[in-house]
Amino acid sequence: MGRLRKKGQSIYKQTYTIITMKNFYSVLLIIIVSCLVFVGCKNDNSPVLKEPKPIYFILQDSLGRTIDTTFIQYDGKKIVLCYNLFGRVSYKYSGNTMIETSYSNGQIQGYSVHTFNGSNQLIKTELFRPDTTVGKFIMESTLTMTYLSKENYNSDYTNFFASINGSIVTTTSSIKRTYDSQGNEISNTTKTDNITFIETKTYDNKNGIFKGVDLTHFNSTWGMLNGFNDYSFNNILTYVFTDSGNPTNTSSDIYTFTYNALNYPDSETEISDAKKYKTLFVYE
Repeated sequence: MGRLRKKGQSIYKQTYTIITMKNFYSVLLIIIVSCLVFVGCKNDNSPVLKEPKPIYFILQDSLGRTIDTTFIQYDGKKIVLCYNLFGRVSYKYSGNTMIETSYSNGQIQGYSVHTFNGSNQLIKTELFRPDTTVGKFIMESTLTMTYLSKENYNSDYTNFFASINGSIVTTTSSIKRTYDSQGNEISNTTKTDNITFIETKTYDNKNGIFKGVDLTHFNSTWGMLNGFNDYSFNNILTYVFTDSGNPTNTSSDIYTFTYNALNYPDSETEISDAKKYKTLFVYE
């Protein structure tokens, strides 16, 4: 989980780094997540089992010193607020739209409007920022995602079209994801500008940290909660990133967990790029 709050090496970050080098004004970090929520019961007369939701997690360094604490608030099973030392992000849902607003020192830094189709796939993100010269928020960029085909549950291909400050710039990326039988993403291959980025992952067989959270329309442009999809069903154990355009740009992370009586993680230890981090989880 430390990877969620460090710079990381995700395909999305690498992809948009390339876009930025093409003089895009800003970077959109889009993480598409899906969540399966279920209720377990033994028979018709047994009580409904309540799946716990994490309300905060504490990131520590190798010496046990606290680096940061991220707090999460909910409306039912939906995330509506996250905050830590670096800022605050709120989430509002309406139909197939989610509005994500970022704050720093009590001031709105910008907001994103995420729109989904009937299959709950993200199809557009509009990023707005404050413009002091006109005294209002203006659209900084738009990212549109067109799903070219959906062969089956295990694959999808996506085009990205972005307009920056009114000037339309088009870049095409193809993304293929594969999943295991539980719904965990085990590989993610992105091809753009003749470069291929590949993520591969393995998982445990315990309850995912965010298994009890409805992430159907959840997205995090601002990066505070990136990677929740790696903990929706089970929990990630290994992560490997490779870049065909730069063979030295390779990273690998290893995760180990301790679990509570309900088989949910209460701690995670991550070894990433020879650095060690630990995250403690507290549930409601």
